[in-house]
Amino acid sequence: GACFHDAVMGYSPFIYELKKNTDFGDLESSVMKIQKALKSDPRLPEKLSDSARYLEWLKTLRESHGSVETSSLSLAEAINHKGIYTVGNIEQSHEEKLSLENVLQLNLHEVGTEGQKKYTLTELKELQNKLMLMSGKRECGKEQVARFMEDFNNVQRLGKAFIELYSFGNMLYRNWR
Repeated sequence: GACFHDAVMGYSPFIYELKKNTDFGDLESSVMKIQKALKSDPRLPEKLSDSARYLEWLKTLRESHGSVETSSLSLAEAINHKGIYTVGNIEQSHEEKLSLENVLQLNLHEVGTEGQKKYTLTELKELQNKLMLMSGKRECGKEQVARFMEDFNNVQRLGKAFIELYSFGNMLYRNWR
């Protein structure tokens, strides 16, 4: 998840900024931006290689770009407006070590039903990856994407803080949600 996100961001000058009619000056500018990204994250090429596991999804995205883009943007917008993140001791009994996966979830009321759909950290990261891939392509929906990214990143930080407090043995956080 994070490797894919970092790779897309690091190589975005090549992914989003180069057009068919790019001249040498624009190419050189993109190369300089990528060199700057490589200086701040020397593992960028390795992260790009690790991202190969998304290759099948990328092929599917290319084939059905419009519908995936629309559904991803719609989901991000719904999460922004009606999603409720839960961070804390969700399962109450943790036999396994605490991780973001088991202390963070999102509930989203499904329109037309009484139920709520629960989204795991993995599902939310997958949505984040899809939105990252599309972010440079489309003007419409950028604010919704930015808000989703900011909220999701903040919730993950809160989850990490909870895990630290819980792990340090603070009894106030044993049943906190």
